[in-house]
Formats: sequence, structure tokens, C-alpha cells
Amino acid sequence: MKTRQLLAVLAVTGGLLFLSACGDDNDTRPRPGPPPTSTQPPPPFTNTPVPAVSHTPTNTPNASVSPSLTPTGGPGFEASFTCDVATAYICKGGSNDGKVCRPVCHLQPPGESCNSDEIGFCGGGQCVKGTFFCKGGPLDGQPCTPGVGQPCGEGGRCQNSELSICTELACPTISQPVAGNTRLAVTCDANGCRGELLVRDPNDPFSGFDPVLITGIGMICVRPAAGEVTCPSGRVDCGGGARLDYDLIQDHNIGPCSGNQQCIQMCEAHCQAMNPPRQVAESGCAGWCEGGTRNGLSCGCDRVNFQCFLPECPEGSCAGLDNPSDDRRDICGCQCLEEGGDPGGPGGLNFQIPAQIIVESDSDPYCGVGPVLITLPPQCIPWTTEKMSGVLRIANNKPATQIPPADCMQGPDRIQGCVDGKLVRHGRRVDCDAMKRGDISNLDFVGNISFFDSSIGDIEVELDWFCK
Repeated sequence: MKTRQLLAVLAVTGGLLFLSACGDDNDTRPRPGPPPTSTQPPPPFTNTPVPAVSHTPTNTPNASVSPSLTPTGGPGFEASFTCDVATAYICKGGSNDGKVCRPVCHLQPPGESCNSDEIGFCGGGQCVKGTFFCKGGPLDGQPCTPGVGQPCGEGGRCQNSELSICTELACPTISQPVAGNTRLAVTCDANGCRGELLVRDPNDPFSGFDPVLITGIGMICVRPAAGEVTCPSGRVDCGGGARLDYDLIQDHNIGPCSGNQQCIQMCEAHCQAMNPPRQVAESGCAGWCEGGTRNGLSCGCDRVNFQCFLPECPEGSCAGLDNPSDDRRDICGCQCLEEGGDPGGPGGLNFQIPAQIIVESDSDPYCGVGPVLITLPPQCIPWTTEKMSGVLRIANNKPATQIPPADCMQGPDRIQGCVDGKLVRHGRRVDCDAMKRGDISNLDFVGNISFFDSSIGDIEVELDWFCK
């Protein structure tokens, strides 16, 4: 139950990721091994804080990996490029003129406007809105100014890289531009396509994935997790016609469980029984340790707070709510991913990114500095240039409740949102020749991630990254 604050988006924003995880700080860890034989209680809490910059998990994940998909880029096709994710804010004047920044309002409740530089991002300059782009409509791809009416014409939407969050009650609960300077490396070859977040440059505080603030939750940071979890390769389709959409179905409760190993088996059967069969994205049994020195043992919380006096899953995570009631523990949460959908055009591309979500206190505007509130397990986040859709069912463990809500509506400038009961966003592709040249300025990746049992309940998150 990590603190009762839970992303400012993945920004997975400087970034979110549509990412997906179970639980709040305890969400599912990649396939832990069998429980230890020792039943000794955890050591007493010594009140020694863990350094906030120490994000590397100590448990060794054993993630379930889907088989690699056959690439369709053609014989010998290879492409490698870096996507610098477009930011909505830049410095105007000052010692950091032209660099990305995050305005003070990033640390304030959503909806408040500001362009000052009280925390020194711009070294005496101002942090102002940068370029927004039309997505869809008659002005697709053209710069625009967000505001009243339809700045992109009928069917268009004025936006930049952004993150949107839906809850049981509203969709979006929050939608805000991505700040920071996130970089994504993409490689396609005979083995398929892979994506990897690039690490922050320790000498440049403006590089890397900057946090997104969610009021009541905290700063959401995304860190690279290459080597900690193995993700299946994706595909690139140079000729067109491949079905590269991703669809994620998340069920908060698929039945009672008595540990994570049983939940894994239940989730695998649940996903395979779907039509068409799906791969397991995540699973976790609420009230059981995932990873760490008490992996596989029963737990009630995974951080010390006014309710919990001992860290019950040292170096790991306790799935589900902290101190859950009887009807919120020993239930199996399951997330199932499908690749398919409609045939796409030339240049369609998808892959999964190994990443980890860290939620920090909003006491500092940078990732890796503030106290860590929640640590989710490393996982594979699905990204595509095609369509990303998702739905979270049995939301907040209520049988007839889903996210997005059935009556979900979006503003007049939002052509994407709730479609047929799912949260939907479309990306934008470039052709394979442009990829090989590194000419990816119009490329747009979309993704999805979810949280069960966050401090504001279950949430569904959309991510939308433009390459600049």
C-alpha cells in the first residue's frame, strides 16, 4: 500500500507508459521462483531510509516470455534509430535557453497554469509551452495551439507527447503533456524489433525520463530495466497488411489464490481460454510477497507506515493493498495481451520495452532524488505505431465495474478515447526507408499500463510519445 500518494504521469512522464502492472507498490513481480524454506519473520525495522537513487531491484526476475514474432520487414531489413520524445515545455531565455523543462505547475494540482521558473530549470529564463501538433483531421502533423474549439479542424486533436489516466469514475481523470527529455532506442533486424529506454546522463539533469505528477499518488518515474526482464521481439511491416495492434485485458479478480505460483497458473489458463488466446502480461496474488528474501510468503504490507511496523517483503513487494480486508486479499489479478487487430499500412512497428515504474515523493522535481514510495516489478510495456487498446475489468474488485467507465466521454478535440468499452489510442507510422535513414520526426508510439490497488483505486493509463 505504498504511501497514500500515488505517476505526474510514465510521464511512463518524461514518460508512462500504456504500461501494465498489478497492485500499487506491490504490483506483480516477474514470475518469482518457489518460496524460501525459512519461515523466520523479517528483521526489525531499523528506521534507516533506503537511498532514493537505489532503484535497481535485488531480486532476480524469471519473467515469462512470449515467443518472438517473425519480422516482416523483408530479407535483410535492418534499422536502428533513437527517438527523442517531443516535450511540451522549453526554456525561453536564461542559461538553459532551448532546453526542455518542467514548469512549476507540474508540481501543482492539474489545471493550474504557470510559466515561471521558480525551481531553476531554466537558469533565469522561463519555462513555457513548446510545440503542439495536430493528430488527425485536415491539419494532421501541423503545429497548433491548444485551446477552445477545434484548432486542428473536425476530427483532429491538438496535443504533444502526453499521458492520460482513467479511473472508475472519470476518463480521463488527468491528461497532461510529457515533460523532460526521454530517449528511446529502437533496433530492427532479422530477429525482430526491440525497444529500450536510454539511461539518464548523470552530467545532464535534463536528460532521461522525468517524472509525471499524479495528485494523491506521487511522482511517477520510469527506469530502464534491460537485462532484468526479457521481452519478446516485435515486428516491422514494410509492405503493409500485418496486424500489429495491441489489446490488453486486465481482470482485477479471476478467483481465489493461495500464493503467486497458483495465481500464475490461473492467469495462464485464463488468458489461453480467451478468444483468441492471449499471452500473460502480469499476474499477482494479493497478500503474498513477490521477490526478495520472503518471496512466496504471506504478507500484509510492503512498506513501513502508520499501519505497518515491519517491511514484510524486504527487497520485494507485497501484492495488493496494504492491510487488505478479507475480500481484498488472496485474489488473483491477471493481465492478458493480444497482438492482432486490423491490417496496418507500410511501416507498422511494434515491440515491448523492459522498464520499471518507481513512484517517488513529490518533494523533488527530478527522478532518483526524492524518497521512494512505490516500486513496481520490472515488466514489458507494449508499444506500437498502430492501435493500443485496453480495459480493466472488475475494477476495484467490483464485479460489474470497468475502466474506462461505460459512459466515458472525451472533449471535442479528442478523437481518441473510449471506443466499444475500451480505452483506445492510435499511433503514427513512417515507411521503412525513413526508418533506415533515421527520419522519424513524424513517428508516434502509443502504449498502455494499469495499476491495481493504487491509493486512488485501480487506474488505466495511456501513453502517447511523438518522436522529434
